[in-house]
Amino acid sequence: MFNNALLMGATAQGGDSLVTIDNSAYIGGGATLSKTFSSAPTDGKKWTLSTWVNPCTISNVAANYILSVDQTLGYPSHFAFSTTNQFSWGGYTASSATGGMFLTGPLYRDTNAWYHACLIYDSTLSTAADRVQIWVNGVRITTFVSYYSEPALNAVCNIGINGYAHIYGLYYAANRTLNSYLAETYFIDGTALTAGSFGEFDTTGLYWTPKILQLLQIV
Repeated sequence: MFNNALLMGATAQGGDSLVTIDNSAYIGGGATLSKTFSSAPTDGKKWTLSTWVNPCTISNVAANYILSVDQTLGYPSHFAFSTTNQFSWGGYTASSATGGMFLTGPLYRDTNAWYHACLIYDSTLSTAADRVQIWVNGVRITTFVSYYSEPALNAVCNIGINGYAHIYGLYYAANRTLNSYLAETYFIDGTALTAGSFGEFDTTGLYWTPKILQLLQIV
């Protein structure tokens, strides 16, 4: 891991303020980070994924995968940049049933920008629209150009489930690399945190910046 200073994405789609993002690593060219959990999750109905990402290239041929989960029974759960420069999330259960799929409305095309992406999963919530939340630079995305469904009440997505390889930087069964920097990447098992647990606006109120985290385990 190494430190890297680039333009950080502001609350809109572009980057405009020089902010240092520590502990970044370039993921590309087939290189990946992988984690397979050996024990069952604390609560598979709740988890949080938070990462800072700087997309170095934007592909209109294949999606750039931040995370995909190896599953032999169907398509993998994933979090990615789509071919149309939007964030894409798809969730599947261990039995290959669709647990939800979303494509954000806003576009993220600035290859000089850092974006903080926070994916919050809590299928115990009674309001279906709140069970999966995507936050980018401290702002919750509420506009989606396409989605199939929200997760069912108390559904367990295979993200965070033991026995599945969690692959950062690659679609698990195809050559779809991320080609981006990742930094401050956290997976929180059993707890639905907020984007504010990982970042905050600067004194101008315009730019989202990372918090210094000491009590969370990085994955």
